Amino acid sequence: MQPARLMLYFAQWILLISFNRCGWKSFMTDLLNSSSNSSKIECWVARDANQLAQLACKVLLQTLASTDEAAKLDRNPTPSPLPAVALSGGTTPKKLYEFITLVESSNPIWQQVEWFWSDERNVPLDDCDSNYGMARQYFLQPLQIPNERIHPVPIQIQHPAKAAADYEAEIRKLIPETRKGQPVFRTIFLGLGDDAHTASLFPHTEALKEKTLSVVSNHVPKLATDRITLTAPLINAADNVIFLVSETKKREALQQIWHGKNDPELYPAQLIKGARRLVWIVDSGAIGETPPPVNAVTTVF
Repeated sequence: MQPARLMLYFAQWILLISFNRCGWKSFMTDLLNSSSNSSKIECWVARDANQLAQLACKVLLQTLASTDEAAKLDRNPTPSPLPAVALSGGTTPKKLYEFITLVESSNPIWQQVEWFWSDERNVPLDDCDSNYGMARQYFLQPLQIPNERIHPVPIQIQHPAKAAADYEAEIRKLIPETRKGQPVFRTIFLGLGDDAHTASLFPHTEALKEKTLSVVSNHVPKLATDRITLTAPLINAADNVIFLVSETKKREALQQIWHGKNDPELYPAQLIKGARRLVWIVDSGAIGETPPPVNAVTTVF
């Protein structure tokens, strides 16, 4: 072997050892995770939960405006289904609803959307824990959204699997366009639990294995209850997926999802990686010093 080539191999060997000592495994994990992610990924960093709500409203209006722009360019438009949006549960969306009703309530676009939910608790719709109930109180009723545009999960307390099947049938009826066999939502909002669950896709639950259905009933042993949830295949077929993440208790989950080992059984939010556009809107408390995803376009507001 020529001395020059021998020196090159030796230098590469030294470099490999150095990277290994300085976090090569972590770097390669990030790189491999990003290569399997076909989404256009953005990370928007808000100062606090109030600004996060403003940014969430901004991106929602962006995604809905694309319909209007396309219609203006089409000289012979044909009727098409209204855009479908799935709202998330948890406490973070409440500030979004309040911001919309205070600042954007006069915008007529809200009346021209089919509203769904990314997941629901197996409780009556008028229960204080219902995701639909919170949206109805702080968003749907104040804006007087027509009932025909509102599509809550048809809860059946004793038969959650039937409720999930009925919800999937309604979704497929109203959203005929499909991508990879799944209905295509314009926008799906998701939250994030401190255990890295999203929607009602909890660690080590059966719903994580679903490859075909769009909606399933998911038993969550640690909560001793069933949830109805959109599945990862449906979420990944969306045009836009928007994560809203607030509070310091979510910081460790973000670190693991973005930079930890690829283990969706343990970190279910890692399953969400196929939508055309994926936007993480996080506040400073949630992100802390955590670096954004390696392949994300990051904007700090």
